Amino acid sequence: AVSARAAAPDAAVKRRWFNRLADPLSKDTLSEQRAAMKGLFPREQDALRASFSRDFFAALETLAASKDDEFLSAFTESLAPNVCSQESLDSFDAFLAKNPSLPSVVLKSLRVARHEDSLCLAARAKK
Repeated sequence: AVSARAAAPDAAVKRRWFNRLADPLSKDTLSEQRAAMKGLFPREQDALRASFSRDFFAALETLAASKDDEFLSAFTESLAPNVCSQESLDSFDAFLAKNPSLPSVVLKSLRVARHEDSLCLAARAKK
């Protein structure tokens, strides 16, 4: 139910759920948070995902200081703004360059997402 509510293709709904997930003092359980994260940005909603790019990176800096690796891994893997665009690739590069001392679980997830973006862009360029 949580995942389905978070998946609604409405920017206001996304904002409410994102703010809950990005709140370091959230009272939601990790299970509830994971469900919301997994449902928040289905692949057919990449435009909405991209619109949260700045918010994602800002929240990640704050959350990295207060959340455990399990949460950070889920947050990064589920919400990273890899949308197969040069802008998203540039965002990853800038954030990674600026934040080399983030927890290793975060850096790994971001590097994987960045790599997926680069592969997608390369595939599109070959078409």
